[in-house]
Amino acid sequence: MNIYEHLINGDLILVNGVIPARTFKNIVSMNCKLNKFEWCLDFIETYKKGLPSEDQELLPQYCQGLVNFYSGNYLDSTAIFKAFIKNHHEDHFLGFESRNLLLKSFFHRFEQLDAQEYEELQRMIESFRMNVQRNNKLSQFHIKSYFNFLHYFKILLRHIEINGSKQPFPQDLQKEIEALEFVTNKNWLLDVIKEKN
Repeated sequence: MNIYEHLINGDLILVNGVIPARTFKNIVSMNCKLNKFEWCLDFIETYKKGLPSEDQELLPQYCQGLVNFYSGNYLDSTAIFKAFIKNHHEDHFLGFESRNLLLKSFFHRFEQLDAQEYEELQRMIESFRMNVQRNNKLSQFHIKSYFNFLHYFKILLRHIEINGSKQPFPQDLQKEIEALEFVTNKNWLLDVIKEKN
C-alpha cells in the first residue's frame, strides 16, 4: 500500500474538503504504473467532485486517458487525448502532457494506422513542435527536452515504417538516448528500443 492509499483509507486525502489537483493526478498516475486500473477508475469517479471547481471537468478526463494508456487501450487513449487537446488547448501543463501521451498512443498503434490517421500523426508531431517553439513560458531545459523527444520519436517511427516492428533498433540509438541530458520521455524511448532488442 502506497502513501496515498494510507491517506485515502484514513480519510485524510481532502484538504478543507478539497483534493488538490496535483495530488489527484499523482494518485492516478502512480497506481496506473502499478496496473491498478479498476482502482484508478473507482478513485476518479469517487473523488472528482472533491477537486477544485476549475479542475472538475478537465482533470478526470485527462486521468481517464492515463488509465487507458497504461492499460494498453491505445485506441481509447488516442480518442481521449485528441478530444482533450481540442477542447482544452489553452491549458499549459496538462496540454503538453496530453500531447506526449497522444503521440505515444499513436506510436503503439502505428502499424494499424490507416492513411488518414498516419497523416494526422504527422500533423500532430509538427503541431507539437510549433507549440513548443512558440510557447514563451517554457524554459530552455523544457524546450530542448521536448525537441529531443520529437527528434528520436520520429527516428523510431521511421525505423518501423521502413523495417517493420519486428526488426531491432540500432544499438547506437539506445546509446545516444542514454547519453542525453535533456529529453522528455527518456525511459519510454529506451523501453521501446529494449523491447525490440
